[in-house]
Amino acid sequence: MNPSGWSERALTISVFIIGAIYGACISFYSGQDVNWDWQNYHDYTAWAFLNWRYSIDVHPAGIQSFLNPLISLPGFLLNTLFPRPLGGVLLGAIQGTALGLVWVIARQFSRSASFAVLSVAAAASGPMLLTEMGTSFPDLLGAIPVLVGVFLLFSRHGENGRSTLWAGVWIGVAVGLKLSNAPYAFGAIAACGLFQKGGPSSLLRLGAGGVLGGTIATGPWCLYLWHRFGNPVFPFYNGIFRSPDGPAGNISDPRFLPEGLSEFLLYPIYILLGQYPTAEIPFADPRYAMLGVMVLFTAGAIARSGFGIFEPRDRQLFLFFAVSWIVWLMMFAIQRYVVVLEMLAGLVILLILLRTVRLWQPFAVLSLVLVLWGSARADWGHFPWAHPYDPDTRALGLEQPATFFILGEPLAYLARHLPPGSRFVSISASSSMPIPENGEAERRILNYLANPLSGGTWSISYDQPQQTALMHRFGLLPTLQECRSIAGVGPAIYFCPISHDVTGRINPQ
Repeated sequence: MNPSGWSERALTISVFIIGAIYGACISFYSGQDVNWDWQNYHDYTAWAFLNWRYSIDVHPAGIQSFLNPLISLPGFLLNTLFPRPLGGVLLGAIQGTALGLVWVIARQFSRSASFAVLSVAAAASGPMLLTEMGTSFPDLLGAIPVLVGVFLLFSRHGENGRSTLWAGVWIGVAVGLKLSNAPYAFGAIAACGLFQKGGPSSLLRLGAGGVLGGTIATGPWCLYLWHRFGNPVFPFYNGIFRSPDGPAGNISDPRFLPEGLSEFLLYPIYILLGQYPTAEIPFADPRYAMLGVMVLFTAGAIARSGFGIFEPRDRQLFLFFAVSWIVWLMMFAIQRYVVVLEMLAGLVILLILLRTVRLWQPFAVLSLVLVLWGSARADWGHFPWAHPYDPDTRALGLEQPATFFILGEPLAYLARHLPPGSRFVSISASSSMPIPENGEAERRILNYLANPLSGGTWSISYDQPQQTALMHRFGLLPTLQECRSIAGVGPAIYFCPISHDVTGRINPQ
């Protein structure tokens, strides 16, 4: 399949272009992205950063209000600076370039174009990749620096100290932009520490690069959080930093974590069968179960022929994959966070076949067919481009700046559509972000109630608001007879004027 007359560089550029076109087409076909996280914080955090809302609003997106906003900026800017569907299509094109990185990684392990083509095809069929193309989810954008780091770490120049250093920088940038990329850092450390030429010096270079990359990506943001809250990763790990404005302990999301060793080992089977233990919505993916079979297949091949059938670089990749998977399953077990392994799983399967089976191509094609046959794409929420969703807040007749109390999730995306100069405060009963007694958030809320804006004070909620402990605490009382509503992504969204006790705070009963 090697085309004569084509240089390697031209071939690589072509694959990157094809990947971009593929991502653009998937985005256009899928429609306007309206996923839950976009509604809750992807849109808000980018807008808040560009308008520096941190001294005005009181965590409208809950705990996600304080995540590093840089990773959300590309999608936000593309979708606000360009008309639909161009912004979403351009975002999908950028995300699609990750497939070009799979190509260059595959070429490091085999000069066979068939091997690289099949690796890219397997990556392009991943259910998480397909459903995230053109969306605000940062996992595909974060996958790009991770894959660059993988390429540098496993390249044929991997013994070069500069290459290892830069691998650490790129992976550090990915982790700094989004902490859920941390499992790949552990995978890189394991692969570099055990198999990289140069021994401890290579590991030190990787670590130094990781620190540098992480500092570049998130250092200024962590310094801001440290200065303001005394916690550089606020509100997370507050059991360690003990910021008085955060939760009393460490925030965790155990919804998808396996319970016990049996579930830990059976998750690939559950994912194969479409039981989706690692996502909120249905999907299926056979590649992880196939990798489990490949582990047994590899063990048999090693027993017959010894470890020599695999090159040191092969063993690096296997270890990177295995450690990243294990750490991901122990830390998060959220399927979107493992999209890098989804893109590399086909490459690993094909590599095992390439090294152990003389006529590997028929088995490789069969594996790809099984992957395509067994995968079931998820959908996090879309509107058709012909009938896009726009929050028509103008229909509310609210023209003056006001204070808006957000009583539910996800609603923070409405902030940039309401009158400029408004304030946004979350007192959602479902939020995991507390409002401690005598803390900064409480003081700001009481100040807003004592000094109302010209547009008054309003609640925002799905359905008409009910009294909650937080509403009692601040003496808030919605006037249900004067509520107004607009269409939401799902249920209608209600805006109700709020009155409050002019003497200030009312303690809960």
